[in-house]
Amino acid sequence: MTSDVVPAGGDPRRLLADVRGLSRRVRLARRVTWLPLLVLAVVTFGAIPASGGGPTIVRDCRAADGGEVCKVWEPVAQLYWLAALLVAYAVIAGRWQAAPMLVITGGLLLLGSAGFALAPRLRRPR
Repeated sequence: MTSDVVPAGGDPRRLLADVRGLSRRVRLARRVTWLPLLVLAVVTFGAIPASGGGPTIVRDCRAADGGEVCKVWEPVAQLYWLAALLVAYAVIAGRWQAAPMLVITGGLLLLGSAGFALAPRLRRPR
């Protein structure tokens, strides 16, 4: 989309055609923006039951400042987020062809997030 001004040359039909074309592009862009918000809202609300259901693994507890510090891992919640974000990305990318650069950037962010999430699990103990 450019911001260059193109004069209509005094032709009212051309000016109306330009306004209609711009209105159509704005309506299309406005229609498409609800899908990512809806998908991410469904994923977020779906995490509520996933975070409470399933075992909680507590390990490596150490005493610190009159209390205890432990590593806590909820495998069901972690697997839910990984699967749900992959499915959400596929739904958004499959339906939203209007912004390919955004889809590519989202895919890279998703892969990076998955890498950070899996890195502690794949690291060898010392």
